[in-house]
Amino acid sequence: DMACVLDHLEVRAAIFIGHDWGGTLVWNMALAFPERVCAVAAVCTPFMPPPKADPWQQMQKKAPGSRFDYQMYFQSRRAVEELDEDPSRSFRAIFRSPARLAEGADLAKLKVPPTMREPQPGFINHFPRGGDVVRDSAVLADQSELEYYVAQNRRCGGFHGGLRWYRNVQANWHFAHEALRRRGLTEARIDHEALMITAGSDHVLTPEMVDKYMVPFVPRLTRGHVEGAGHWVLQETSLGEVADGRRIPHHEQVSNLLLDWLRSPKILAAANSGLAAKL
Repeated sequence: DMACVLDHLEVRAAIFIGHDWGGTLVWNMALAFPERVCAVAAVCTPFMPPPKADPWQQMQKKAPGSRFDYQMYFQSRRAVEELDEDPSRSFRAIFRSPARLAEGADLAKLKVPPTMREPQPGFINHFPRGGDVVRDSAVLADQSELEYYVAQNRRCGGFHGGLRWYRNVQANWHFAHEALRRRGLTEARIDHEALMITAGSDHVLTPEMVDKYMVPFVPRLTRGHVEGAGHWVLQETSLGEVADGRRIPHHEQVSNLLLDWLRSPKILAAANSGLAAKL
């Protein structure tokens, strides 16, 4: 789809930046269509080279009970029904900063992986049913922002489409290996200029994953980090590091890291080189 957008716009190549599943998309764009990518960056989501064997088999064995247990729960119809029941409540439960993650929650249930919760599994059922889930203003700035998410969610048919990303493990694996085969490669590498920004309190996509999965396969990697930030670092207004005598919000720290990288001579050169090449 992204390659088709470039074709439609008659753009030779572009710099791609993504967060969460968007990060997975842009890494795979660089892997599958390297000539259409000038440089690539992701927030929270590291590049992970496709394993030799079908990852779905390993996920079924290792994910239950782990920090990736929620991905197994998302395979179920119940996950869609739980989140679709009240989209506003779902967004208020999901979009939370580290400091307010457990506010109003059943702490004992919060510690239990989603597929193992009693009396029934759930992703947001650590918030007592019937009780209010307070909007975390550090992530969802005001009520109008929350209402916008709810409206777009309903326009797109609810959470079904989003959760399908988690049900596409095998197809994504085949896609990546087909991209390698088409390019005549036996090992996945990202040879572009690349930026990876991690969040210190993202307990699923941890900073340690960069050392394990990226460093050996992304030789031109630049790293950025926002300490204390959670997964929604791009939106978090929580205050972090000090600069020029003031504490900078997490979202501003990410913006600064991205802008510094985009303005750097190596990225300007990569952009000019990519745009100058002919299709």
